[in-house]
Amino acid sequence: MKTKLFLLSSALACATFAQAQAPAITNVTNAASYAAKGLPGSGIAQGSIFTIFGSNLGPATLVQAGAPRPTAAGLSGTRVRITVSGTNYDAPMIYTSSKQVAAIMPSNVPLTAQANVVVLVNDTPSAPFPVAVVRYAPGIYTLNSAGTGPGVVTDPNYTAVTFTTALNPGGAGVIWMNGLGGTTASEDINGAAGAIPNLAQVEVFIGGKTAPVLYAGRTPGFTGLDQVNFTVPDGVEGCAVPLVIRQNGGNGVVSNFVSISVARTGRTCRDRGFTEADFQSAASGRMRLGALSLGRTSIKSSAGGFDMLTRMDIGSGTFFSFDYNALIRSSSVAEPPSGACTVSTFGGESEPVDPALALFTPLDAGNSIGVNGPNGPKTLDRQSGPENRGTYYAKLGGGITISGLPGGIPGLPGGNNLPDYLSAGTYTLTGTGGADVGAFTATLNYPQPLTWTNEAAITNVNRTQNLSITWSGGASNDLVVITGTSTSTNPVVVGGSFICYSTAAAGGFTVPSWVLSALPASSVIEGSPTGMLMVGSTSSEPSRFNASGIDIGVVSYFNYGGKSVNFQ
Repeated sequence: MKTKLFLLSSALACATFAQAQAPAITNVTNAASYAAKGLPGSGIAQGSIFTIFGSNLGPATLVQAGAPRPTAAGLSGTRVRITVSGTNYDAPMIYTSSKQVAAIMPSNVPLTAQANVVVLVNDTPSAPFPVAVVRYAPGIYTLNSAGTGPGVVTDPNYTAVTFTTALNPGGAGVIWMNGLGGTTASEDINGAAGAIPNLAQVEVFIGGKTAPVLYAGRTPGFTGLDQVNFTVPDGVEGCAVPLVIRQNGGNGVVSNFVSISVARTGRTCRDRGFTEADFQSAASGRMRLGALSLGRTSIKSSAGGFDMLTRMDIGSGTFFSFDYNALIRSSSVAEPPSGACTVSTFGGESEPVDPALALFTPLDAGNSIGVNGPNGPKTLDRQSGPENRGTYYAKLGGGITISGLPGGIPGLPGGNNLPDYLSAGTYTLTGTGGADVGAFTATLNYPQPLTWTNEAAITNVNRTQNLSITWSGGASNDLVVITGTSTSTNPVVVGGSFICYSTAAAGGFTVPSWVLSALPASSVIEGSPTGMLMVGSTSSEPSRFNASGIDIGVVSYFNYGGKSVNFQ
């Protein structure tokens, strides 16, 4: 009896161990863009490199196939299988590891809304993971390996484009990417890479301008890897110039939006708030930065027959240092120039955090920062936790007002409302200093806000058509900011946000359809769409302040007004 119990116990233990060690897939994405499932362009293109995330997918240490061609025979015990309508296809492997695997979607896998991806480790299969196989899904590689921020772009000599190795208008560059489409050549280790001349189907937009395309297709000798050679258009300049690819015409698929550096002359770019000398200095060591901001957001929305106005005055400050390696990978320091738009997308309930921020070191500038202006003094408090020792924030005024309530019900829902604080005038921000940053005084002139003149006319936004925005007023040197966000909750939560810049003097701006098409259609929850459109202004060139312990101190303002809209 004891022997039988021992054997039964051993069998159960082995079954439990085998189940625990079975490979499990949690996500499958384009290896360059990492577009979340459910977003436009999130399918896996024939012939493209895709990444599988999960657990127990392979060995603890990453093993890579011999360059430049992968193998469909498996790699260190890991194989990837694609199944469509009962037919299996072996995906050529690029690398394998316990938590991440990369392979190529075979070009002969048929187009389908649902193919099943299975990872087999020593012939033990994972549960199938559904993906869409599409003809095109362009994705651009990025320096932070997360599909956001500065793109992997080189000059013709294959030097990576960064703040101090920028391209020039009229000069050539190479975009490194995947997803341009399948090939008739073999994609296994014994096959040729095969070229894909897609010149008539690939468009490149840089800083809102069309860039001439010189070549678009497979990188010779490398299966799955694509490149687009282009010429930088005239009139483009900045350290975070948006770059995006559209494939297959006016209603085609857009890639992830990345950025590149373009200098008018020389190889070092300049950006809003930063000079060429700033970035040249950062390239030789660490940069220590302090940024202060005062601003207001006013958002109108409606639900259940009620109209709601959320109005918030806030003050913030951040002090941190970083090296050049972090700077050139970050999407948080430089900003797009006037006339350009960029898009960020996300899966889940919140927008992604710039992964390069993990390389930034917070700086202690004291326990608080004082603010004084036309409506008296306020305090920005340092946020809790050692990771936030350089972050300061305060709600200075505002709250929520609801109208349309039945008689007798007050219009202010609760006691969290404060009087408006920010009004036109001069504000002084002061810090007594801390362990890393010395005492400082910064001055900011907060202007009258501009007026969004066609706000009432926009309730629904067709993502296949251009969107015109008009305004009046504002300070003559204001930078106008137009931003929109749309979230879809069915079948999964995904979203996207665009931001475009113009000048107050322009009086209007047209958001291109290829920008809007990167957003998902809005869901409607309890009669209210999940889309938001905002128009406002900010400092075109932030003022500077000095303090010991930092190399650059900037102070800026913003004033944004918005409303809920339906992106269709």
